Amino acid sequence: IVIVIIAAGVFLGRKTVTTTPATPIPLAPQAPPNDSFVQPSKVIFSFVAAPAVPANLPTYQFQAATRASVEQLANVAAPSLNLQATPSSLQMADTYTKTWAWPNQAQIVVTETKSGITLSFQQILAQRGAPVRPPADAAAAFLSLFFTSSPDVSITPTGVSSGPFDGLLVLDPSNPPEYKQYNFRYTIGGYAITTSGFNDNTAFVIVDSAGVVRSANITPPPASVTHAGTAGILTPEIPSFQIKVLRLQIRSKTPIKTCC
Repeated sequence: IVIVIIAAGVFLGRKTVTTTPATPIPLAPQAPPNDSFVQPSKVIFSFVAAPAVPANLPTYQFQAATRASVEQLANVAAPSLNLQATPSSLQMADTYTKTWAWPNQAQIVVTETKSGITLSFQQILAQRGAPVRPPADAAAAFLSLFFTSSPDVSITPTGVSSGPFDGLLVLDPSNPPEYKQYNFRYTIGGYAITTSGFNDNTAFVIVDSAGVVRSANITPPPASVTHAGTAGILTPEIPSFQIKVLRLQIRSKTPIKTCC
């Protein structure tokens, strides 16, 4: 009996366990890649031409604005802005200033330095009963106090930018939520007049959302303009290959022979 039990144990120990393989997950068939290019229809090809640059431009002679003429502009505009008619002046080294002010509220300042004359305005408190108007209209109306378009010189808007603006001080209890800066430049026949620093934005006015002018800076326009003639600005065109040879000849110490 013992031998039979041992034999049965050996037989069971040698029996292999068979496992059923896992069923593979079916994969969705993938479409082969499409290498063909679909040609777009109704395509219009155009080429940008170089802008037409005139060979000659008009030239002008300017008579710069004087300190006395700019002070006269400020003196005329001051009553319209409810500023004191009697200004105060100050000379410090090479800087001269003259101020028309409503104390702790608004002021116009004419400043003269070696680099030129500027006129600035600042209003930290809005006047009571000031009319509410669109900011763009307020900027144009303010600028018209100091400049009137003439047959020679015009003033042209160049764009609008939003704040915040450095150095802008407003002390109204109900601080307006938005400020915009309106930029202008002087033009003659469509051509811009730049300042001595080649800046063509010669005036800007900052206005709040209620149409109150808060700050401004104006470079006075020329006192007079005289047409002086024309001047050529272009030289005869040089072929590009000649320009390349010329550059090589300048950089090389030995002459360069060209065949074409």
